[in-house]
Amino acid sequence: MDDEEIICELLRELLGSFGHEVATSAEGGETVRRYREAMELGRPFDLVIMDLTIPLGGMNGEETIRALRDLDPKVRAIVASGYLQNPVLTNYRDHGFCGMVTKPYSISELLREVSRAMEG
Repeated sequence: MDDEEIICELLRELLGSFGHEVATSAEGGETVRRYREAMELGRPFDLVIMDLTIPLGGMNGEETIRALRDLDPKVRAIVASGYLQNPVLTNYRDHGFCGMVTKPYSISELLREVSRAMEG
């Protein structure tokens, strides 16, 4: 989930090239709907990567992780943000995330965090 379409497209291509099936969304409401639909179809998402800040409206990362946790307490989610002073990044586990990357992140950083989140 990222409000920047180019980020979504880049992540779709990058993660797809490593064998991951990727769905993208621009804000949290859409993310929660897609997550619910995937669960109902018996094809739940293994991992959600979401931007913390959605400046153009819609649910932000904090609101989205709460909604996803209500839907699926075992959801695995990585928060991605460039706002380093936000307390969610320093205490991401306390906010329901299992991983964190700071923007701008490298491909290796993202893949390492995805692998770590998927393992545990």
